[in-house]
Amino acid sequence: MPLPNRSQLRILSVDNGTSVRIVLFGELDRATLAALSRELSACERGPASVFVVDLAALEFLDGAAFRMLLGFGHRLRSTGRHLSIANPTRQVRRILEVTAMVHEADVVDEWLEEPAGR
Repeated sequence: MPLPNRSQLRILSVDNGTSVRIVLFGELDRATLAALSRELSACERGPASVFVVDLAALEFLDGAAFRMLLGFGHRLRSTGRHLSIANPTRQVRRILEVTAMVHEADVVDEWLEEPAGR
C-alpha cells in the first residue's frame, strides 16, 4: 500500500484583470515549489497590478518558499506592481516579520464575513 503524499499543494488563482488572488492549500515546500513558480510566472505575465497570495489554507511552508515569495514581491515592485500576503498563521507572520519579506509585500489579515441571510 503506497504511503500518502505529504507534499500536496493546490493552487486557486482568480484574475479579474486588475488584480490576481492566489490561494494556496496544503503544503508548500521544495517538492511543490515548481507548481507555484509556474503559477506565479503565468500570473505575472498578465496585466494585473495587484497580487494577493492568500495563505489561510496553507498548512506548511519552508524557507525556499519564503525566498520564492520574496523574489516575486521584489520583481513586482520593480515594475510598479504590488504584492500582499494575506491571512498568514501566527508562526508564518512571525517569520515574515523577521525576514525581508515585509519590505517586499504587505502582510494583512482579512476578515471575510458571511453573506447576509446565512
